[in-house]
Amino acid sequence: MSTVRDRARALSRRIKTRLRPLSPRLSREPKGLNAAQWEALQAKDYHPSLEGIIERYQRDISEQDAQGWTNFVGKHLGEEIRLEGKRFLEIGHGGGWYLAQSLRGRCSSVVGVEISEIANTKARQALEHFGYDRFELFTVQDSDLAALPVRGIDVALSLTVFQHTARDVFGDYLVWLASVMTPAGVLYMQTLENDRETRVQRSPDDVLSVSYQSGAVADMVRRAGLRVVKRVAYRYSDGIDYWGIYHVAAGASEAP
Repeated sequence: MSTVRDRARALSRRIKTRLRPLSPRLSREPKGLNAAQWEALQAKDYHPSLEGIIERYQRDISEQDAQGWTNFVGKHLGEEIRLEGKRFLEIGHGGGWYLAQSLRGRCSSVVGVEISEIANTKARQALEHFGYDRFELFTVQDSDLAALPVRGIDVALSLTVFQHTARDVFGDYLVWLASVMTPAGVLYMQTLENDRETRVQRSPDDVLSVSYQSGAVADMVRRAGLRVVKRVAYRYSDGIDYWGIYHVAAGASEAP
């Protein structure tokens, strides 16, 4: 009988996908990552293998970490995040572990959006392996976000994803989120920031990372028709960069 590891390795050899950029970018903006670049990074083990994803799910379950992301975000924002009966969306879900955590947190359904069909295939296999069935996964390639059949989102999440996109793409996602969230919907997001100026940097793996000046993020939120309910700076080192963690809601005015 084949093991989970054997099946995962066989799956990895079978996966094929058309590789296209996420969406058009302004010529003067950094282009961010497209599906082909993510595939190259996955080949270098930048992202977990299917076996690693399954092990992550199993660890979360054995540690009874039903709502791991809500504990992290809620601790920094100083609020309790409840998911019971909510329709949940994650942008850049990777292996889907936050989708799984949200289902264990009794969400009514979850939706994941990724730029790579390879990532989605692994996430789908992992979710099905553990018997989850109230999920939808979408791959955004060169199609318009507005074409995705997603509506009625109560809680949206994107952790450490938007800094890998160009400013116009970040803004496009915020506008789209404003269109698919319910009137009482909320967005929790975490992105790289600093207090000086927006700047582009790259890692040794040639991963584009944009450290946004904090006011630039708040401005994009406002332009999308959303409002910042709360923002905290999570300083993970002595450097100038830090994580900006946001609670964002619908509305035109921004909290101080």
